[in-house]
Amino acid sequence: GYYSSKYDTNLYNTSISNLTEGEYTLIWSVKNGNCPPVIDTVIINIYDSPVSNAGIDINLCDNYVTNLASNNPAGTSSGLWAILNGPNSPIIDSVTRYNTLISGLTEGVYELEWTVSNGVCPVVKDSILINIY
Repeated sequence: GYYSSKYDTNLYNTSISNLTEGEYTLIWSVKNGNCPPVIDTVIINIYDSPVSNAGIDINLCDNYVTNLASNNPAGTSSGLWAILNGPNSPIIDSVTRYNTLISGLTEGVYELEWTVSNGVCPVVKDSILINIY
């Protein structure tokens, strides 16, 4: 990303603020008379806090396929579905897609977890139940 500082760019310890999610490259250059400049670069990565909402519990009667409907991870966040409990091992079409299909279900109760992560931020999780009657 690009950021134009309104602060004093001649100070070695200047501050910048109001950065949004993204990568920022800052270049520090020191000149002394006729000597060639000395340059150093620092990269700052900013991440938004992830949000996880697995959706509402699902109740099905004599139906063994359904769509999962969690939140779509924003920005650079990514999500992952996991089956925590259930009477068998159903198939999740795409474990990283928020609105994926799950099939191969059988009668019983399943607990699924939607985990969302983003960079160095703490991981967040939410779960749903699928009840098959």
